[in-house]
Amino acid sequence: MVRVLSKVFLIATVVLALLMLSVACETIDSVSHYNAGMANLTDERYRSAVSDFDKALDVDPNVARAYAGRGYANLALGLYERAVVDFGKAIRLSPGHAEAYLGRGHTRMALREYSDAEVNYGEALRLDSDSAEAYRGRAQARLALGRYEDALGDFEEVIRLTAERDLKEVYLGQGYANLGLGAYEDAIANFNHAIDLDGDYADPYVGRGQARLLMGDYRVALADLNNAIRLAPDSAEAYFNRGHIRSTKAEYANAIRDYDSAIRLDLRTANVYNERGKIRFVLGQFEAAIGDYNRAVELSSEAEFYHNRGQAKLALGKYDEAVDDYGEAISREHGYEGAYLGRGFAKAGFEQEERYPEAIEDFDRVIELNPENAYAFFGRGISNEQIGNVEMADADFKAALNLARQTGDKSLISKIIDRRPRLSG
Repeated sequence: MVRVLSKVFLIATVVLALLMLSVACETIDSVSHYNAGMANLTDERYRSAVSDFDKALDVDPNVARAYAGRGYANLALGLYERAVVDFGKAIRLSPGHAEAYLGRGHTRMALREYSDAEVNYGEALRLDSDSAEAYRGRAQARLALGRYEDALGDFEEVIRLTAERDLKEVYLGQGYANLGLGAYEDAIANFNHAIDLDGDYADPYVGRGQARLLMGDYRVALADLNNAIRLAPDSAEAYFNRGHIRSTKAEYANAIRDYDSAIRLDLRTANVYNERGKIRFVLGQFEAAIGDYNRAVELSSEAEFYHNRGQAKLALGKYDEAVDDYGEAISREHGYEGAYLGRGFAKAGFEQEERYPEAIEDFDRVIELNPENAYAFFGRGISNEQIGNVEMADADFKAALNLARQTGDKSLISKIIDRRPRLSG
């Protein structure tokens, strides 16, 4: 999880950084407007700051630190493209200033352009190898890129360069890096450090809750997430993770409420819609589930989301659309067992003689991928039966029954016995 840098941290960085920029050859009027801009920037009057930096640049368009100051003001205003342009001009005028690269790195992070952010933080560190904030930023970029070991290395540098009392966000970042590596105990230790430094800091409770959720310790995870929501009622991540716990415990109504809260708080990611869609599917709300899967697919074209939408369409008897969705899933993940299985049942669902051989091909592929998939044998048995391959159908139903008995799948056992009563003995 990557978090946008706080305005308090941002302005502190700006004040220290821009004071270091060269003032040589600047006119008195330019310096006066620049100083006014810095004062407004410090006081979080960002539009006024932009106006002052504009005036400084009207007097002298070659003042690197004025471009950098305006870049930070535009960054704080969410005008990221303008900020990128400003930092670029500052760098062209004064290529040796690490702080301009640092600002552009922050902007690239805000734009979720993590690879570019990493490059800019690297340039800042090339120019200033003791910049804790450049290490911090690069660690966050690497965390977002899934480069967890590299992120941990950068976080260690931040710890080396930073006073202990200011490290809660660093320990938080380390926790998420270890979470990404599957080192859950180490992650919990990191989150504990952050909580020890600030017991009212909600984010590490969210992280610790995620770690405990992944370890299967739902009761303790739920307590952490409840604490996070108590401390930060607008924590969308806390609602999302609590929704996942409640879904796992089959508390579907409460889970949907949590996912609704996460979406209301602007955590409108594909995963949130996908998880809510899965609950609606379980509840038989297939059209509503399709609505959620539609949104998930719009946000991210992952194979799972197409597969899940295919499942809902299959349940509604929309076989053509289901076949298309399963095909999209398979095109993105060629060994997707569930997609081949679903597509096989969708093709069999047409009840058209020419489609059964196509269904058999899909069931064959499932069995190739997983010879213990009872539903693949069952589906192939149905298809063989429909085209008159009775002996093959009998063999498939027998294989499906044996596998279903091994797993205790009573529903499938009942379906097979309905078709082949003689197998009940």
